[in-house]
Amino acid sequence: MNVSALRHPKENLYRMLCIIIGGLIWAALLLGTLFSILVFLIPIAFFLWLSSKFFQASIFGNAVHVNNNQYTSLNTMLTKLPLR
Repeated sequence: MNVSALRHPKENLYRMLCIIIGGLIWAALLLGTLFSILVFLIPIAFFLWLSSKFFQASIFGNAVHVNNNQYTSLNTMLTKLPLR
């Protein structure tokens, strides 16, 4: 049986149109999804980076430097501890 004889002459054109339109729809869905992810992830990433910098500033601002000149008793306790 010859399948080509049963096909309509415009069937190849319709198939190509369906492939092109379907590909465009899938590309639009993919790009739309990626764009929406970027719209949400970039502000979240910026907020996390900014909050980590605020945390570092808070830690560095409230930190105490232990040495022989300041907190000598704490320094002697720390120097007596064995190194791990």
